[in-house]
Amino acid sequence: MNQMFVVGERPRLEVRIPSGRVDITSGPDGSVFVEIQGRGAEAIEVEQVGDTVTVRRDPGGGWSRGAARVTAVVPAAAHIAISVASADVDLRGDLGSASIKTASGDLQIDKVASLEVNTASGEVSASKVGGDVNISSASGDISLGEVRGRLTVKLASGDLVVDRVGGSVRCGSASGDLLIRRCEGEEVSVKSVSGDSSIGFPAGTRLDADCTSLSGTISFPAPTSQALVGERRVVRFSGRSVSGGIRVERC
Repeated sequence: MNQMFVVGERPRLEVRIPSGRVDITSGPDGSVFVEIQGRGAEAIEVEQVGDTVTVRRDPGGGWSRGAARVTAVVPAAAHIAISVASADVDLRGDLGSASIKTASGDLQIDKVASLEVNTASGEVSASKVGGDVNISSASGDISLGEVRGRLTVKLASGDLVVDRVGGSVRCGSASGDLLIRRCEGEEVSVKSVSGDSSIGFPAGTRLDADCTSLSGTISFPAPTSQALVGERRVVRFSGRSVSGGIRVERC
């Protein structure tokens, strides 16, 4: 089953299915293409209201064992809202804001304007986010490339690796490690129970640091002897850990 819908300047795609797979790719403006495959396709309905196209399980469609695969091509910068029980999600191309809720399944994201994720179990990977990121995960690793806005992450079990953050950072983990290679925001806060935290700041940054760890090691880079020209950027840095280490590095 496949359908094409004409949309205007504010396209939005909503996907609400119990299980299967969701693949969304950015395409030309003005239309949304949706294809439903798999044994569960007969239990899925697609409808349009205004500029919003919704893919969901048909309330009157009965019960189906099959898992549906949803493939969609949407205009660039379209808003994406996904809610699934058990499904892998793949977002490719240049998309708008993305909001994803899942009980289990891996998330692969190319480029979005902003990202909000709430997942119980599954890995999250995103290459580039133009704005803010807000992620809550019970179990699963998180890997992010560039985050231009603020970064907020809550982890119960799993590691966090981020290449670059342009805004403020607020991250907490119960039993996973936190690695942020470059922080450019003015306020950074990391908390962990049993995981290690490693944070990188650009050369020339002056830290207003407040770090404590009950049984872990806290380390800062050695002072540089190179003279710095101009006013140094001041960053408020707070680090808290019970049994993990806190390491600050120059990048």
